[in-house]
Amino acid sequence: MQIANNINNFNNVNFQGKKKKAKDPNQIDAKTMALAYVGGSAADFMTKYAYQTTIGNSLLSGLSRKTGASENLSDVLTDAIKYTHLDKKGVEFIDLAKTANVEEATKIAENAIRNEYNAGKFTRFVLKHPFTKAKHEKQILADAKMFGAGENAAVLLKTNKILLNSEKIGYAGFHEIGHALNSNFSKIGKALQKMRIPMQYAPSVLLMTALLTNKRSNEDKPQNLWQKTTQFVKNNVGKLTTLSFVPIIAEELMASHKGMKLAKGMLNKQQLKQVAKTNIFGAMSYVGAALAVGFAANVANKVRDNIVEQRLAKKAAEAAKAQQV
Repeated sequence: MQIANNINNFNNVNFQGKKKKAKDPNQIDAKTMALAYVGGSAADFMTKYAYQTTIGNSLLSGLSRKTGASENLSDVLTDAIKYTHLDKKGVEFIDLAKTANVEEATKIAENAIRNEYNAGKFTRFVLKHPFTKAKHEKQILADAKMFGAGENAAVLLKTNKILLNSEKIGYAGFHEIGHALNSNFSKIGKALQKMRIPMQYAPSVLLMTALLTNKRSNEDKPQNLWQKTTQFVKNNVGKLTTLSFVPIIAEELMASHKGMKLAKGMLNKQQLKQVAKTNIFGAMSYVGAALAVGFAANVANKVRDNIVEQRLAKKAAEAAKAQQV
């Protein structure tokens, strides 16, 4: 890309005034960049929304609906926590099945999640900051409703709480105990867990970099490290976004392995099949999300470049027409 030269020419011997240099039709102006960024972002959102409302929700509901109701797992999970000595680390099992109704379970879940947010410096910050408060408050309420209805399970690592409904999704409890084992007894597992929050923000950073970077031609190669880096991100944004999920998926698989190993000594064969199914649906949800987010980033990048190319072609046509006149 040529950089527009805005220096006025004062060397006109006829002193006819300042000469205005014609605009370079290949120059990407601010309006084009803004339209491209908005268009790419919209494409990214719609692609991810389409995935979540179809495949994503189907996988999530499969955790409870397709693995069947859990039977008498409350005491088993409590014993599992004691057997692994997690109770000595302060790990506590909150069984939402023991509440009077869904509303009460939802309220207990909300309080537990809110305490988890307040237990971390970063999460406490985003919960109080005006720019992020509304979004995270909405997320807390949505998650609490989901847990209260017995549609998902979670381990809250900062407050050492395992949150689930043992009657509806009790088989997922072993996976959550696996997370707690990673956090308390595995250096690798704990390191992967600490990478979780940064990696959750990586797709947004990568996408923003791609949408704000102009596509370069063979004649306009990157000249410095920054240009080479941003161009690499742009050219590989889909792959890089998917790869950012690798630490998260690795830790999830570790938790499933440890949970399954624990379950083998406490459940019968039929119950073990249900634990395995739950683990499979959980793993599929993360792998599916990684592929969907990578695909969405790639689509967004292409939409963005298409908008830029169309606007540049229009500008070039207008410039050619003006020269003919």
